[in-house]
Amino acid sequence: MTQAHGTKQDTMLDKVRKLFAKAESVAGTPEADVFNAKAFQLLAKYGLDEAQARQRSGEGPAPIEIGRFNIRGQYQREQSFLLHLMARELHCEPLVMNGYGNHVVYGTAGHVERLRFLFATLMPQMLAGAARQQPSPRSKVGTKAFRMSWMRGFYNEVAARLREAEGNAASEAEPGMALVLMDDAKRAEAAFKADHGANANYIKTRSRHDSNAAAAGAAAGQRVNLGQTGVGGHRALSS
Repeated sequence: MTQAHGTKQDTMLDKVRKLFAKAESVAGTPEADVFNAKAFQLLAKYGLDEAQARQRSGEGPAPIEIGRFNIRGQYQREQSFLLHLMARELHCEPLVMNGYGNHVVYGTAGHVERLRFLFATLMPQMLAGAARQQPSPRSKVGTKAFRMSWMRGFYNEVAARLREAEGNAASEAEPGMALVLMDDAKRAEAAFKADHGANANYIKTRSRHDSNAAAAGAAAGQRVNLGQTGVGGHRALSS
């Protein structure tokens, strides 16, 4: 990557950060929705820039690399789900290494960088939003389960918004960009399988769930300064 190209990427990410900050400052208003939509749009465009540049120059696809993520603090499982769902929408292949604290993500450098940026931005928002939630007297779950349900709604909604932004950006880009992104995802999965395929399994979790909390979390995901659909699980190394 040239210095000029790196500076351009830094500038775009700075614009995305400012848009998220503006959305947060007017949260719950139509203006916040506009700022959030623009932020996702710019981030998706950022993900295509390198691929388009390589395509024009005939360099071929970007190599698959491995990014490492460490998760600490409370609600590590929910943080992990946020990371994994966003990774898959960003054409990467994630893996839990040991428990929920250590993860590796296979993907191109550009996609992994976008994931790192989004996770660092949205994970604190998710935890802060969950900490403000309290179950109603009619709720059948305790405070912890209620907050976990809220986070479930949040990270599923964020994933849906990412999927939409990535699809829109690809359809508006140069011909063939959608296929490039599909190829990135396939190569990431192939690299993952080459390293861990025989030893990796999906692990599923079960927890009590509050649908009202999930709906509130999904609404927060719509507003983010980024459904209550189920999550299949994390892929992890088996012992």
